[in-house]
Amino acid sequence: MQATSTMPVAKELLDVLPQEMHRRFGDCAMNSTLARATFRDPRFKKLGFASDAAFAKTKDKATCDVAKAISIAESTSAQQVYKAPYYHIITEKVIYC
Repeated sequence: MQATSTMPVAKELLDVLPQEMHRRFGDCAMNSTLARATFRDPRFKKLGFASDAAFAKTKDKATCDVAKAISIAESTSAQQVYKAPYYHIITEKVIYC
C-alpha cells in the first residue's frame, strides 16, 4: 500500500477516537439512560457493553420497566380513562370518516 498524506491523520484519528469516546461518554453501563437505549438498539445489543454483567443488569432493568408499564396499563384500563375536552368531537369525526 502506498503512503499518502492522509495516512498520518487517519492513524492519529484511530489513536485519539477511542480515548475521546471514553472521555466524553464514559462507560455506557454507568449511565442508565444510555445503557437502556443501547440495549434496545438492535445494532448493538451486547456489543455496547464492557461486560456480560453490565448487559445482564441493563436487561433486568429494561424488563422491570416493561413489566411496570404493563401493570400500570392494566390497572388504569379498569378505571375510567380521562377524556380530554372535545374528545367526543374527535371521536365522532373519526368514526364517520
